[in-house]
Amino acid sequence: MWAFLIPLVEKLAVSIAPSVLSWIGDEALAVITGRVNAENASRAAQAQNATALKTETGIAQAEAAVDARLKEHSV
Repeated sequence: MWAFLIPLVEKLAVSIAPSVLSWIGDEALAVITGRVNAENASRAAQAQNATALKTETGIAQAEAAVDARLKEHSV
């Protein structure tokens, strides 16, 4: 009774399938790209944090050296 619908459904599926697969591929690519970008941003932030820590440590060491020199000359 409903046999006439089978060819119509097949034609619809065949015509829709490429666009659906393309959409799924685009979404997958966006997810992968987003993850790579997030990893790269994380690495950049870690590098900036390391640089900031080195700078802060250098400043603290320089301040300690200046304080030590001032104490030597003020005695």
